[in-house]
Amino acid sequence: MCIIYINSLGISSNMTIAESSSPTATISKEDLPNELIILITRKCNFGCHHCFVNKNSTEELTEEQIQKGITDFLEATEELDERIISFFGGEPLTRKENLFNLIRFIRTKSSDVTVRIVTNGKLLTVEIAKFLAANNVRMMAGVNDIDFFLSDKEIIDICNPIGNLVVTRSRLNIIEKMKPLIDAGYRKIQVSADCTYVWTTAELDEYEKNLNAFYKYYADNLYGKVNLLDLERYTHFINGRSYRECKNAFLGTDGNYTFCSGHCYNHLKAVETTGNVETGIDFMARKQQYIDTNKEIDSLRTECSSCELYDYCFCPVQNYIYDKVNKIDPQKHFNALCRITKITFAALNKLHNILKYKDMQKNAILKSMCNHISIPRLYLTTTDICNCRCDYCYVEKATNKMSLATIDKTLDLLFLTKGNHKRVLLFGGEPTLAQDELASAITMAKDKAEALGKTVQFSIATNGMFVSEKFISLVNHNSMKVCVSIDGKQDCHDKHRPTVSGKPTFQKVIAGVDRLKSRIDPKNLSCLLGVHKDFIGKMHENFLYIVDEIGIPHINIEPIDNPEWSDEDAEEFKKNIVKILNTLVERINDGKPFYLNNLNLILHEKLHPESGIDSPEKNKHMNIVAFPNADIGFSPLNYYKDPNTKITNLIEDDVVTVLNKIFDYDTSKVKTQSNIGMKLRNHFTKKFADYLIDEAADNFKFKEYINEASSRVFE
Repeated sequence: MCIIYINSLGISSNMTIAESSSPTATISKEDLPNELIILITRKCNFGCHHCFVNKNSTEELTEEQIQKGITDFLEATEELDERIISFFGGEPLTRKENLFNLIRFIRTKSSDVTVRIVTNGKLLTVEIAKFLAANNVRMMAGVNDIDFFLSDKEIIDICNPIGNLVVTRSRLNIIEKMKPLIDAGYRKIQVSADCTYVWTTAELDEYEKNLNAFYKYYADNLYGKVNLLDLERYTHFINGRSYRECKNAFLGTDGNYTFCSGHCYNHLKAVETTGNVETGIDFMARKQQYIDTNKEIDSLRTECSSCELYDYCFCPVQNYIYDKVNKIDPQKHFNALCRITKITFAALNKLHNILKYKDMQKNAILKSMCNHISIPRLYLTTTDICNCRCDYCYVEKATNKMSLATIDKTLDLLFLTKGNHKRVLLFGGEPTLAQDELASAITMAKDKAEALGKTVQFSIATNGMFVSEKFISLVNHNSMKVCVSIDGKQDCHDKHRPTVSGKPTFQKVIAGVDRLKSRIDPKNLSCLLGVHKDFIGKMHENFLYIVDEIGIPHINIEPIDNPEWSDEDAEEFKKNIVKILNTLVERINDGKPFYLNNLNLILHEKLHPESGIDSPEKNKHMNIVAFPNADIGFSPLNYYKDPNTKITNLIEDDVVTVLNKIFDYDTSKVKTQSNIGMKLRNHFTKKFADYLIDEAADNFKFKEYINEASSRVFE
């Protein structure tokens, strides 16, 4: 199997370490580097223009000095589970005998330490290859950016090297550059974007086009023969393993240590050293350098900490130091590299789903299940966090956000089951407080739908308190339907929907609604009118206030049964729902109709029974709800009232097991939860739907209304 590793952005990442409260604080296990990178020489037989290393310097450490550095590193990191020693250059094989002796020395110290060398491959021979293989040395070799790469099949078979392919701004045809390496028999290939320059927008556009073309080529021609290693990195990322870790110590040819390889690649001093080969690594100095450098970087990258790809991004330290030395504007450089990250992530996301679904469909049991289980709707609780404290809310407020792993696996349940049109409903808590998770869920859902030839529609339920530019952009870019919760006029709304600190929310919600009204498609905006028992008598008045004064003609009436309604409450609700429906008849005839979401759903089902959209009380087993803790249920209401009604937890079970549990679940537990208000709402809107259909036979306005209403389905 050939493994291609797409590492678009560099060799390491960085993770902010909390600053120590005392300069004499004890170094923890987490502060220790797990990799020692040794710049064994600056000499090289190549002249790659994208190389960081100054090859004019002839200074080199002796074998004895390097052995001391290795010994110090191994003794200091003895408690770590995994340790790596890497030899870089220049070209390490220009010091072949020294290199061999050092590898032998390491093996006398430890057999389980990972040893790596990075070489251009020009000086490799069968003899060298056998020595490296015998000593379990991992090798990165072959750069065809300058029209040379290791092509000796015997050496490749012995060493199984990683081919290093650098994509530069001037040579962006990845497929053309990749084919010779594949033909030569490479089973591991690393593709990196040249990050020493600030890429222009046009170059980035071209890179995106070529990267997507390469991934398509890979999926069509190499899958099954070639395994893309970066999908493993991507999978680790969505499963919560951070790659923002600066865990190497760098030993330069001058004998000085720095906390990151990004420093000593440059011949000018950019930062202070963190020790010397003679005195050893100063771990406290290393940690402080790490903290100080990241403070400088964070001042330039103010939006990075909230980016959904923060843990996946390039190493800013190495590039920042390079920029300081070479007088490049780091802000522009970071912006270009940020786009490279996003391009790579998006391309990998699509490929990840294509290949994963190819593999899953080979599973006969899964394939059989997916042919008879239908899950058209997924309710995705991206977070339990909320900035309101509505006194009737049944959601348990917490600080959880849904992990990418949970989002990914839950979406698989949705898209692997039968049905070509899927719906993702985003809610919480308050989903706008987890906008990175929202963006990830939408991107993943679209890519999964595309991979399986399906379509997907998005809706979001929000309290309207946090309508940011980012959110509006997300809505418009994805034609998302937005439902804002408003309990009527200000006095009704503010009585039961305060902020966390107990302050009124109405004015802030209206400001958010006004922003949405001016920026998104009016058909994509609706309102959820919560009907609390305190204001059932004002339901008709509150309803028309939202339609006429706030200006949202599409409303979902949501009876609230906390506290429970009395018989008198139910009678009052009947009067008000009838008044609303009678008012709707008048408005239809006047040519100024409004829309009730429950009515729209019923009309759509009657007109398009094949669509899979069902009335609220039917087929609730077709809805899946995922919670931030990875629990799966059929109804948020059921789950929060009785957590024992959960189906399973995604972390505990595989996809086949989860689908089996969904299929076998006793849905009678779900169907008992409708409150009296919902039953009355559904009863009257069903009767009214029949009335509209009958009247439409002779009344063109009614017919026109029915067609429009059935197309305005919010879920």
